[in-house]
Amino acid sequence: GINGLSGILPLVYQPHSPKIPIIRPLLGFSKESLQQFCLNKKLNWIEDPTNSHPMYCWRNAIRQILKNHIDLREGIFEIMNTCSEARSKMEKEVCDVMDKMVRID
Repeated sequence: GINGLSGILPLVYQPHSPKIPIIRPLLGFSKESLQQFCLNKKLNWIEDPTNSHPMYCWRNAIRQILKNHIDLREGIFEIMNTCSEARSKMEKEVCDVMDKMVRID
């Protein structure tokens, strides 16, 4: 569905607290550029060891396959961006409706 295809969103409004956004500002950066930034600033890079093991999650298996197929990766990213934009708009609409219709005492 659209939630799975959109991946992790850079900005999310939670339905139970639509006024409070969750912002993920680093999603637009590659892992390599973030590692280089840490190296330049003398910061330790810490990585979850399960991120490199395909057996823990299908997402990791797909990540490993896409690493070597740039053409597939670009097409999938385009689909993900389209779904991400649609999902963000839908979630914002839901939050706006909930804000108008739901009262929490």
